[in-house]
Amino acid sequence: MKIVKPDYAPGTLGTVNSILHYFKAPTHHMTNSIIDQELSFQPETVIFVILDGLGDRLLRRLYPDSWLTSQIKDTVTAVFPSTTTAAITTYHNGYAPIEHGWLGWTLYFKETDRYVNPLPNLDAITGKKVEASEVDSRQVIAYSTIFEQLAAVDSTLGLYYISQPKIVDGKTGPQSNIGADTFAEATQAVWSLAATPGKKYIYLYWPSPDMEMHRYGTAVRPVIDLVHSLSRDLEDLSNRLSAFSHTMIISADHGHLDQTTIFKISDYPDILDCCAIHPFMEPRAISFHIKPTHIAKFPIIFNRYFKDDYLLLSKKEFLSGGYLGEGIQHPKVDDFVGDFIAIGISNRYLHIGASYYEMKSHHAGMTEDEMMVAVMLESSRGLG
Repeated sequence: MKIVKPDYAPGTLGTVNSILHYFKAPTHHMTNSIIDQELSFQPETVIFVILDGLGDRLLRRLYPDSWLTSQIKDTVTAVFPSTTTAAITTYHNGYAPIEHGWLGWTLYFKETDRYVNPLPNLDAITGKKVEASEVDSRQVIAYSTIFEQLAAVDSTLGLYYISQPKIVDGKTGPQSNIGADTFAEATQAVWSLAATPGKKYIYLYWPSPDMEMHRYGTAVRPVIDLVHSLSRDLEDLSNRLSAFSHTMIISADHGHLDQTTIFKISDYPDILDCCAIHPFMEPRAISFHIKPTHIAKFPIIFNRYFKDDYLLLSKKEFLSGGYLGEGIQHPKVDDFVGDFIAIGISNRYLHIGASYYEMKSHHAGMTEDEMMVAVMLESSRGLG
């Protein structure tokens, strides 16, 4: 199985920085030259569509004749961990994970001695919402969004965030939040906005096919039919947008890898005995905080079981190796990255959550299927 280390020059990090650059906002990292060239005719509307989990390798392997695959202009790597929390946050602010600190689905916050899922802002154990009065995790790792950054340089710019209602609900900022129950509704909203005059940035995030691939796997009929439907909707949107000056960037946050075996951390008491706190972050990117008396023996024990499934790195190796990108390290990174990080490199993973559930396909590891992301581009100068 091919292992792919994240390349942040430009990677998915370059996609959002190209958008910042186009609207003359300060950039934080290098841009993607292919996207820059696509935007060189100065379109009135820039649309960024993210299909969660639809990696490059899946597109090319399972959908070679789809409209989406025909629009691929570049292939880049996801940020690491190759997971929505880290990757979508990069798309939301233009910074690398080392800088923004949103490293995984579950993070341990010493401020409240609690495991929190920061993306939905829920207590990872109870499932209850984390309130601001309880030192909201989003306060501790807050950032300036791309919408705020764009509004700061051009107050006349139209800014729109489209997704499912539960995702846009409660989002604050200068953007208009638009909820859509179906992807067809979401693309209709994009078309309606593009038809209005004025320069604008439209961000459309859709949680499929990630949810369905977790549940069913990547190559089963419900998922295949779904992706074809998404592709047809976007092709139809492209045709209807041809009357308007626009560039549409379509990409993903990460890829997916089908899983054959799931191990349970509870079945390895000798590993847990080494831990100062329960392991967290992601099943395929696990942060281990180890008791000082067990530092030397932990890698021996872990590798005895999982040397073929995980790349085990010390904290120093991980942080100095550039896996999280470059930039000023966020203060919380030192808390979140344990004494060791275990990175998934096979199609088997170690379940570390509070309650057990199986995922037919997963991500956050460093295999080719998880790390490679397609960049699809289509533009029109419009009829004017």
